[in-house]
Amino acid sequence: MKLRPPRSPLVNALMGIAMTGLALLLGQDAAAQRWPVLDPVAYALILVVNLPAVVRTRFPVAVFVLAQSGFAVYVALGYWPVVNSLATLLATYTLASERPARISVPGAAITGLTRLGAGLLDELNGGDHG
Repeated sequence: MKLRPPRSPLVNALMGIAMTGLALLLGQDAAAQRWPVLDPVAYALILVVNLPAVVRTRFPVAVFVLAQSGFAVYVALGYWPVVNSLATLLATYTLASERPARISVPGAAITGLTRLGAGLLDELNGGDHG
C-alpha cells in the first residue's frame, strides 16, 4: 500500500498557508540566530518556496521545482536555510508519494544536494550561525 498525502484542496491550501506563515514568522528570528535580516528579496523567495504547497498534490513536480530552486537561490543569497526547510521537505515527500521512483528518486537526491549545499555555504561563511 502506497502512502499518499491528503488530496483535499482545503487541506493543501491550509498547509500551504500555514507553512508560509510559519516561515515568515521564523524569518523574524534570523538576526537573533546570526543570519542576515530578511529583506524584500528574502520575503519574495519565502513565498516562492512555501506558497505553492497549496497545489502540491495537483502539481507535485512543479511545486517541487519551485520549492527546491527557490530554496537554492535563498540559501545562495546567504539567508537562514531553516526558514524554508519544511516546504522543501513537504515538496519532496509529495513528489515521492505522487510520482514513480524514476522521478521521485532523483528528486530526493536533489533535496539532499540542496541541503548539502546549504551546509557547505554555511561552513564557507564561517559556520557560526545559530
